[in-house]
Amino acid sequence: MHLFYFYDATDIIFGQGELAHRALKAFYPLTSKLDTPAQLAKHKHRRRVLQRMAESGGISSSDSQSPADVSPFAPLQKHHHIATNQSNPVNIFPFLREHSGDPAVKNFVPRLKDHILYRLRKLDVSHCDHSFTDEEHNSVIIPNNTIYSTQTMQVYYSTYDLRREYDTINPRTHVLQSREMTPTHPYWYARTLGIYHMEVWINNGERPVKHHLEVLWVRWLAPLRSHKWSMKCTCLPKIAFIEASDPDSFGFLDPSQVIQGVHLIPAFAAGQGISSLPLGKSLGRPDGELDDWEAYYVGM
Repeated sequence: MHLFYFYDATDIIFGQGELAHRALKAFYPLTSKLDTPAQLAKHKHRRRVLQRMAESGGISSSDSQSPADVSPFAPLQKHHHIATNQSNPVNIFPFLREHSGDPAVKNFVPRLKDHILYRLRKLDVSHCDHSFTDEEHNSVIIPNNTIYSTQTMQVYYSTYDLRREYDTINPRTHVLQSREMTPTHPYWYARTLGIYHMEVWINNGERPVKHHLEVLWVRWLAPLRSHKWSMKCTCLPKIAFIEASDPDSFGFLDPSQVIQGVHLIPAFAAGQGISSLPLGKSLGRPDGELDDWEAYYVGM
């Protein structure tokens, strides 16, 4: 029971009961809501069988995980978890041809290679917007021009009562919160468009070096400077998407810089519009949507 902070018997009972409750909540959406107890029992039995197969080496543990299997009690030094399976390969250039004309994929490859070089050279945050030369870009080799997409990412954090929890980030509905180094506002915000991992080789004229990287493809939001907020005046922070004409409106983010998910509330009075992105379907918007809310309040 080393996963718990306290080893009192009541804490152990609470911890086991809480985990069982989470498992039932995770399985409930998978049922038809008819004869629910029997369906929950089937899902629990199926999970137990998959776990036994994984333990015996029959299948990989990452493939056998269900929503109820992801434990919030990860090692304290582990910031996040992204599955490393390669079941969803994305060939970059056919992907870009399929979505040509979409502002979300403009300069996708140069931005990705800038991010890779920034990460692997361990540059400080003052270089995060640095553009590297074509020669430096050519030193980055992505085998078969293929990156691997995954559907979710778990970001771990400690709750106010010192328990280990996690937020599940996905490319459909969640928005990420990341650190901002300037004092004008403590955070940057972004909508997740994709969660990827990849193998990268760096060829600097010597023996190529292989690296494994995880990246988030995001659409950035920024605080509205004209909006005053504070706890004292009971006003929430207000943010909006950066205009697509700005070269930093879309980009890539190191998952280790994410703090946790954040709840955004549409500013209904501001309405919906196309001031940040032209009218039409885009990878920068949820499926089927043609415009965006002009602003959001940050839930606190």
